[in-house]
Amino acid sequence: MYYANPVYQTADGRVYVTRGSGISASGEVSEGTELTSALDEETNMTEGGKTKTEKCSVTIRYEAMYRPVRITVCQMDQGHEIVKKDVYRPEEMPEQIMAEKATEYILVEIEKEGLSGENVAAREVYGYEPEGDVWLESFSAREDGIVVKQETRVIWKT
Repeated sequence: MYYANPVYQTADGRVYVTRGSGISASGEVSEGTELTSALDEETNMTEGGKTKTEKCSVTIRYEAMYRPVRITVCQMDQGHEIVKKDVYRPEEMPEQIMAEKATEYILVEIEKEGLSGENVAAREVYGYEPEGDVWLESFSAREDGIVVKQETRVIWKT
């Protein structure tokens, strides 16, 4: 069960929470299951005889993900051979990685623990971008089980 409770701050800096709406899923929830909830608010203000309406709408997307247990980063050359291979615990992914000179692309494999304890892997390929930075996307689980996204910048040797 997840609750989205709106948080507000008054002009004098006080913060308060109001009741939100809940959303739940029952039974075994497999990876990729999505739940969506929306919060809508409308405020009417009258100034000088004119009524002004402000509307705000927020959509929250929850997605189930198995607990990440290991992240493997393989720097690959033009012939699809491994130039360098590093293995990390999810919470130890560095903020940046230096790509080796021969690296043409990077393969990131995230190993996760499925509902029955089985290993599940997800892979993503990242190529060199001369126009901008490349950020590897990985995930780690907090103590409360919530999985959070983290990004690692790739510094390419040109």
